[in-house]
This record gives sequence, C-alpha cells and structure tokens, in this order.
Amino acid sequence: MVKKAVYNANGFIDLLDCSSIGIQNNYTSYINQPKEVSPFAAFGSFILGTSIMEF
Repeated sequence: MVKKAVYNANGFIDLLDCSSIGIQNNYTSYINQPKEVSPFAAFGSFILGTSIMEF
C-alpha cells in the first residue's frame, strides 16, 4: 500500500493505481474500473490504512 504513494514533480504525494469508489452491478465491473492518480476518496482510505499499520 505504501509503495503506491509517490512524490510528484511538485513535491506532493500522488496515490497510484486507484479507482473511484462506486457501487457496481457485479465484481467484474468493480475490478475493471479505470485506474486513476489521486482520486479524492483514495486519500481517506490511505490515511486509515496506514494509521492501522502504525499500531
């Protein structure tokens, strides 16, 4: 998970290989969502996931 966080040219963190959160009709549609860089919803999940790793 941490390997997907990289610094961009402006010195900010980008989250790679994310997809927007959304309800899909089936699993295939869910996993075939287009990959994005740093969608808003990904940062919340990233912060929660990495904070759990700290304990």
